[in-house]
Amino acid sequence: MIKYEQVLNSIIEKLNSKFSDIPVVSNESTEGFKRPSFFVQFKEIKVEKFMAVTQDNYLTITLKYLAKDENNNYLELLQMQNDLKQLFFENNTITTTNSQAEIYELRFKVVEKVLQCEFDIVLYGELKLANELPKIEDIEIQGGLLWQM
Repeated sequence: MIKYEQVLNSIIEKLNSKFSDIPVVSNESTEGFKRPSFFVQFKEIKVEKFMAVTQDNYLTITLKYLAKDENNNYLELLQMQNDLKQLFFENNTITTTNSQAEIYELRFKVVEKVLQCEFDIVLYGELKLANELPKIEDIEIQGGLLWQM
C-alpha cells in the first residue's frame, strides 16, 4: 500500500540532501517563516483502479521556495531553478520503501516573488479490495465455453 507520507518524506529528504541549511515545511501557509525556506504541498491526488488488481496514484507536487531577500531575488530564483532542475530532473527518481517513481517534467513559475516548482509522479501499487469477489474460472456463453482458466 502506498503511503503519501512516505512520498512527502522522500521529497523532503531529497531537498535536505542538497539544501541542508534551508528548512523544509510541509504546510500551506507561506507567512511567518524564516527565509529562505521550502514548502512542499500535494496539489492534487488522483487514484484509479487498473484491471481490478492495481491502483495508479497520480500526484501533483508543488515546491515553493521563499528566497532569502523578499524583494531583490531574481538571480537567486534563477539559481534555485537550476539547482532544483539538477536535483529533481537530472536525478529524476522519487523512492519510498515500497515504490519508486520518475519525474518526467518540471514546471517553474514565479508568483509574487515566490518560486514554484511543480511536477507529477505516478505510483503503482497492489489493489486490496475489502469485498473481493471470487475469481471466475470458466466463462460460459450460449453455444460453448468462451474462457477456461
